[in-house]
Amino acid sequence: LCAHRPVSWHRPAEGGLMPPTEGDEGFWAVARHADVTTVSRLPDVFCSGQGTQFEDPPQEVMEQIASILAMDAPRHTRLRRLVSATFTPRRMAIMGEQISRKASEVVTALHDHHEGDFVSAVARRVPTWTFSELMGVDEEEREAVARASDEMVGVNDPSFRGDRPPLEQMQLAAAALIGAANRLAEARRSKPADDLMTSLVQAEVDGYRLTDTEVAAFFVLLAVGGNDTSRNTISHGMKALTDFPQQRQRLAADLDGRMFGAVEECIRWATPIMTFRRTATRNTALSDQPIEVGDKVVMLYPSANLDEHIFDQPTEFDIERTPNPHVGFGGGGPHFCLGAALARVQIGAVFTQLLTQYPQLTVDDPQYLVSNFMDGIVTMPYHLNR
Repeated sequence: LCAHRPVSWHRPAEGGLMPPTEGDEGFWAVARHADVTTVSRLPDVFCSGQGTQFEDPPQEVMEQIASILAMDAPRHTRLRRLVSATFTPRRMAIMGEQISRKASEVVTALHDHHEGDFVSAVARRVPTWTFSELMGVDEEEREAVARASDEMVGVNDPSFRGDRPPLEQMQLAAAALIGAANRLAEARRSKPADDLMTSLVQAEVDGYRLTDTEVAAFFVLLAVGGNDTSRNTISHGMKALTDFPQQRQRLAADLDGRMFGAVEECIRWATPIMTFRRTATRNTALSDQPIEVGDKVVMLYPSANLDEHIFDQPTEFDIERTPNPHVGFGGGGPHFCLGAALARVQIGAVFTQLLTQYPQLTVDDPQYLVSNFMDGIVTMPYHLNR
């Protein structure tokens, strides 16, 4: 696809969040790494404010669930600057130490369970805990928040959606997260704490402060982005280390020296976020393909991360791949993932503990999430093999 049809036209996506709307003619699928990064880095030409998914849900719904992802400058610039100010170096350093301790605790707990589900026992626990600790979510709210996050991403998966239409399920899950955010924000206004929610409700840049709606929307974004992307990267990474035992051996032989490269390769290999959409604001072109104003442009991140023009032997899992300019956190530009550094810490901490404590642990074939947005793993059996 990258070589023969790097930019191709497709009819409207079906079976996703909602049926195609009247007048939706289709979208351009962007498969090549160079084009994905071009789209990402030219927000004036390819905007986010007209939608980030294949479909066109109401704008107010998108702002509730996507926060700054569904905004353009200058509003995006102002809000991202304000939110970024709350991710202080001090807070990130403290979280890094805490994540290492939590990863050790989670992996050590496998000692009495030689077999089980890797996702619920390991991959889900560390990111869920990290988000809750970072934001300041009370213990009694944590599982409900994590479940609502799962339901947001799993709107097309029967195991999460049930009998509801996908858009209705997404709105219900979003309402649960917004309710939790509002309760937490109100509590932190009256009783501040050393957490991200306190920083969000107190933050001010150039005289502007986040509204209640903006605080809640960012909570929703971080609940989904912080929980699901790291969880699925850890799950896909463990499957890769099982399927490529020589790479696993090389990593285990030098955890300190090779873990950074291994984390980057896990992110490339997993590419947990599969797609994001932009809309052309003017007539332009990608790989000599004319794009007209108003056209939907969908970036295919997994394809970009397998682009032979960029990656040597891209279908091989190589923990020492250099360079590794993957687009697992986006292709650069103003919407690059805010939590990338924290995600890397989580992934590295978990694999350091797994390969130290249980170097023979393997996993079986997973059950994948039904989704056109998240390459998720719902369950995956593990065996300690001691």
